[in-house]
Amino acid sequence: MRLGVSLAQTGRLADPAAIRSAATAAEQVGYSSVWVVDRLGPGRSPDLTTVLDPLTVLTYAAACTSRVGLGTSVLVAPWYRPALLARSLSSLDVLSDGRLTVGLGLGATLDEFAAVGVPQQELGRRLDDALDVLDDVWADGPHRRPPLLLAASSTEGPYP
Repeated sequence: MRLGVSLAQTGRLADPAAIRSAATAAEQVGYSSVWVVDRLGPGRSPDLTTVLDPLTVLTYAAACTSRVGLGTSVLVAPWYRPALLARSLSSLDVLSDGRLTVGLGLGATLDEFAAVGVPQQELGRRLDDALDVLDDVWADGPHRRPPLLLAASSTEGPYP
């Protein structure tokens, strides 16, 4: 069994010492990975008074560790320009010696889409564009292809 842990990138514990401590402790005790979320914050939740950028946090965790995997759970792909996202993810993968797993999704809150100027009807197209660019960059470039996970949820249908 492989276990991972979420890094403290939001709320009161979102500081360098907590991130470094959690990442190095996860590696020392044998966790297989550390993970970050993608939130804009501050939002309605009091825990989102501080929200650190997920890729910056993972880059910092990569510099503090040498073995533990690094993952995004999940990046909201429609928020990013695909070519810049590909560059950032490729750079993080190279600087971490290939420890990155990329989780991408469409996001969850209308407030955040409005804050970044992404119309809800463009979400699917923007994710497709990001996947196409990532595929092109990783297929033709000198970088290896990090594992890529797609996430989704729905409040429609039989779900509570």
